Amino acid sequence: MLGLAGLALMLASCVPSSPDGGMNITAVADFHAEDLSGKVWDQERMKGQVVLIDFWATWCGPCVQELPYLKTAYERHHSEGFEIIGVSLDDADRAGFRSFVKAQGVTWPQIHEGMGFDSSIARDFHVSSIPRSLLLGRDGTVLGTNLRGPRLIQAVEKAVR
Repeated sequence: MLGLAGLALMLASCVPSSPDGGMNITAVADFHAEDLSGKVWDQERMKGQVVLIDFWATWCGPCVQELPYLKTAYERHHSEGFEIIGVSLDDADRAGFRSFVKAQGVTWPQIHEGMGFDSSIARDFHVSSIPRSLLLGRDGTVLGTNLRGPRLIQAVEKAVR
């Protein structure tokens, strides 16, 4: 059993240390990453959509707590051109990750390299703590970073209109 000190350490390790999570980003460099279904994601594929790139892990309590808000935003706005790309920073095998995603009812694309913070996409985006997210407009500009809870849903509603 994980004691309180262990739980506090685990939670502290996945919470950003600054209000914006250290993501003062105005543009996103091009990247290429394959999701669990084999689709390759890059800026060209995302063009014309509002996209949330969500860096998370199954072991990160705050990340998992955010899933209901992500589901709500996705269900309400996917048909309006909203996409979520989940980027798992789990070290676990793909089968274990797929099982977790299925059990949680996550239906949006997931990228899982199985290398944690050493994955190429985490390095490309300089991710050093999670949860982290970037909300991109239809033209690829960064509309917000680290939006959570009701603020995420409001930002997506504004972006898709």
